[in-house]
Amino acid sequence: MWAQDFFEPGYTSIPGPNGPIALRVMIRSAHEERVAGRQVCAQLRSDTVGAIQYLAAGGSQDVGGNLEAIPPYAYDEKTSGRVIMGSINGSKPYMMEFLEAQETQAPIELDTTWLPVGHVDEFIQFLPADNRLGWVMAPILAPKNAADPTVCESKDIDEMLDHTNLVKVNTYCAEQIEANIKITRGEINLTDEEIIRIPAVYDDGALECWETQPARNSSEESLQDHLQPAANAAGKLRRRDRDTDIAAVGFYPGIVNGVPLSDTVYLAPNPWGPVINGRDIIADAVTAAYAKANYTVNYWRIGSPII
Repeated sequence: MWAQDFFEPGYTSIPGPNGPIALRVMIRSAHEERVAGRQVCAQLRSDTVGAIQYLAAGGSQDVGGNLEAIPPYAYDEKTSGRVIMGSINGSKPYMMEFLEAQETQAPIELDTTWLPVGHVDEFIQFLPADNRLGWVMAPILAPKNAADPTVCESKDIDEMLDHTNLVKVNTYCAEQIEANIKITRGEINLTDEEIIRIPAVYDDGALECWETQPARNSSEESLQDHLQPAANAAGKLRRRDRDTDIAAVGFYPGIVNGVPLSDTVYLAPNPWGPVINGRDIIADAVTAAYAKANYTVNYWRIGSPII
């Protein structure tokens, strides 16, 4: 499992006689059923590290993968940055209430209804950069038509031939991502140069593992065991009534779930994309995209290539 889904690191600070006095704080995700989150209090908490838990019988949108932070920016006096979380049909994650109460990072609510697990980290990230903000936004760039080389040049690879609805799925995903970029730009004055789009391809997860367990409502199940209000159960149920039957999942490993090792080096999973003339066209496109923000991409081997 993903450690980030159990907790996220944060900090708290107060003014002191010689400057701010700060304490690192580990924030357990609101998904009570994920018992691994108990390690936040049992193992990470100490006399120098704090821990909090704001629990509910939550679902997928209540874990750490749906909690990200936009770095600080001075022009609008957002010296602590902003929190971003994804909502499902307007139903906010349970943790949003706690974060809003801190009155420091003014959470931005994105729409992740189109994703089966509803996590913002599946399609957007923020990277250090040498510009007026000190960072760039890097959303996924899903191909919108069959002329995009990340789709059409893979037509000679047998495994890809089975995915006849790739263009439809990715057109839909591109529309959803653009809508979320618009939400973010409505909150932050981002120029086109401050947005680096990372190529990726989506598939319809409803055709595979999600077909057997559509919109699993963990909140309803945990209610039976814990007899407490479910977090955003209505939002999870409404997800089943969305205007499309597409359940978007990454066709390749999630590039934007990588790690910036410095201001110039980015560690990403090897996408194992289609190989044309000896070159992985997905990796080449990703490398070129990150180069726009002066990053060199190092790929680690994960999964298996398409052959």
